[in-house]
Amino acid sequence: MVGRCFLRSLSSLSAAALALLGALACGPQPAQGQSLKETIHLALANDSSISAAAQGAESARLEADAAFRDILPSLNLGGSYQYVSSTANVTLPSLPGKPAQTIALGQQNTVDLFAGVRWAPFTGFAQQATVEMKRLQALLARNNLDATRVAVALKTVIAYRQAQAALLQIRILTSARDRAQLQIDQTTALERQGMAQKVDVLSLTIARLGYDQKLIEARASLADALERLKSLTRKEISVPPPPEANPEIVLPPLREEQIEEIKALSIQRGILDQGRRLAQSKLYPILSFSGALHYGIPGVNPIQNEWMLYGTAGAALSWSFNWGGDSLGV
Repeated sequence: MVGRCFLRSLSSLSAAALALLGALACGPQPAQGQSLKETIHLALANDSSISAAAQGAESARLEADAAFRDILPSLNLGGSYQYVSSTANVTLPSLPGKPAQTIALGQQNTVDLFAGVRWAPFTGFAQQATVEMKRLQALLARNNLDATRVAVALKTVIAYRQAQAALLQIRILTSARDRAQLQIDQTTALERQGMAQKVDVLSLTIARLGYDQKLIEARASLADALERLKSLTRKEISVPPPPEANPEIVLPPLREEQIEEIKALSIQRGILDQGRRLAQSKLYPILSFSGALHYGIPGVNPIQNEWMLYGTAGAALSWSFNWGGDSLGV
């Protein structure tokens, strides 16, 4: 009864649930086999669903960091080379004292090395909404990891206690079967002396067969529990018999803000709010600045065709209207 009450309360808690698991595991330690605490640690360390949830949480955290860095000014470095096999030429007529002169209107070899920076200080709050959305998604992934850990711990406790219950049931049924067999032997001896009837022997035999059937069910339950423990821990678990006295369990007060399902709903509401904010950003104009430093040939003066250092700077403001489609999206 204490174990069932413990499991019902534990299923609705998160951090407090793991604390309860630790308190339960610190009860009477078995003389042989893995303790409940050791089994829970093995499950938390080897369960594949926890590993997948942990990788998902780490991926979401890195995406949140990347989204924050995307709003910072970006630095661009690069270079280019272009060769043109033929170019247009113009021939100036000769003048008194000057011969005719041919001038190329293009360059066969063009080289440009540049370093630039670009920054969009206002995007209709789209960048801020994206950063906050990614942060909430990382928080949701971490909450999912916590919920997965609690679920695996609960499965481990249930399987472990089921195995102990099956061991206890096997011990009780074996003792009852032995007593039934003893009664059968005694009644058979009395029946041979005429002091008992065959129907008494038959009823005792049927009772012993009932114990045999229950023993088969208990052994099957034990095998099922041990198989689930092996699946959770990836190790053969030897479950000791249950302790003589149940450990005292003090249930912590219920705090709804610590329940993973309620926390997930709150985080998902925040993600929806940021999604609406992201959609609203399309209603605003976008402002961006850019600047670059160039070094190349022919630079800005193709006539001289010399290496030149020069800079460029610009600003852009854009806004689009799609006949209310963005408003409908919001």
